[in-house]
Order: sequence, then structure tokens, then C-alpha cells
Amino acid sequence: MKNLRILLIGVIISVIAFSVYFLAKPKSRMDYGLSVKNKTIASGMTREQVIASWGSPDSIQRTQDKNGMTETLVYYKNREKPAYLKFQDGVLKKYNN
Repeated sequence: MKNLRILLIGVIISVIAFSVYFLAKPKSRMDYGLSVKNKTIASGMTREQVIASWGSPDSIQRTQDKNGMTETLVYYKNREKPAYLKFQDGVLKKYNN
């Protein structure tokens, strides 16, 4: 009976640890495949994934500050107003759509 309790506690701890890991982890590169296929973007995508999804930007603006390199891709195509996509160290952090 004691061994069964220890086994049950171990299984419960494993399930909790597994759940916390997968709920807390950021999306991986593979998780954005559907976004690229559907020609959509999402925060956390890499610069390469965004370009694969939306194509080459109309212009690129780069700035360096204390937080690292910030890059803004600008898309004008088929839009009433331009879309500005801000990347920090190659990862999409902020955008207007």
C-alpha cells in the first residue's frame, strides 16, 4: 500500500510538472507554421517567419539602443495605412494590423 502511494504521488508530481512546462513555454518555431500558411502574423514569430507569411517588406528601419537592435518592417501593399512590425533581436514584439 505504501509503494502504491509513493507511485501515485510520483505520477501526480510528473503530471503537474509536465503541464506547467508546456503551459509556460513560449511557442516554438513549428507552432507558427499555420500562421505562415494562412498568411497571418503573431507576436513571437521570427523575422524569417513573418517574411515567409507576408513577403518582403516595403521598407526596413533599424535602430540600436540599450535593449539591443530594434528592426521595424513596414508593409504598404494593399493597405489603407501602413503596417509597422517591430522586432527586438529578431522576434516580433509589437505590430499594428
